[in-house]
Amino acid sequence: MNKNTRQRQAKQAAKKLRRNRRVLAKGGAENFGSKLQRAKQWPVAKAMVGDAIFEQGIGSVVLTRESPSGMTALVTVLVDAWCLGVKDGFVKIVGRETASAIASEMSRKAGPFKNVTPEYAKKLIVRSVEYGVSLGLKPASEFEHCFGLFQGIDESLCPDEFEFGQNGKPLYCAGPNDSPAFVRRVMDTLENSRGQGNFDYILPAESVGLQDEIEQAFESGEGIQNLEWMVDEPEDDQD
Repeated sequence: MNKNTRQRQAKQAAKKLRRNRRVLAKGGAENFGSKLQRAKQWPVAKAMVGDAIFEQGIGSVVLTRESPSGMTALVTVLVDAWCLGVKDGFVKIVGRETASAIASEMSRKAGPFKNVTPEYAKKLIVRSVEYGVSLGLKPASEFEHCFGLFQGIDESLCPDEFEFGQNGKPLYCAGPNDSPAFVRRVMDTLENSRGQGNFDYILPAESVGLQDEIEQAFESGEGIQNLEWMVDEPEDDQD
């Protein structure tokens, strides 16, 4: 076999390998999608919410569905009850033991959970989204993907009502993973929808200088729309 033949065969083999990888990647994504569709039909096993979600302003809503074979679809939605509505979320399809370990780790990091009805869990999410939208704030991009696992649950059967905000006003508490661009977008949106003095905010300690500038802008009556208090960044969603 001459050198040109070997090179041609090597190129063909490499091309075939790349093609197979693309097919596998596509098949893997489709496989998860099909699993997710099936998981929507599995019976609900448990629904939980963070025990201090309204006292602390933020907490998770967790719903699990289990298949007859023991697989668990676990959806977690992070609710900001004081301002943003739905801030984050994720879905995993794992074994029952893994799902239990994830729930235990969440409880260890974020505090205890309380068991609720699936209807309560869904109504809390729906109302939090409505509150955020009323302020001009859309739910996290992951919301639609997560919310599918709540299909078939009738939240109107839950008699509980929820009060969002803090002391009658939105309170935005910037998280450690909120990018500067995201913080600016939230602050601008709240000023547009509620106006100065009609919402409160807490920024991280490292943003003390930023907070001073915002307060000065409010006191001057100029607002923050034209305040160059941040370097513009790609407006990625919060983590």
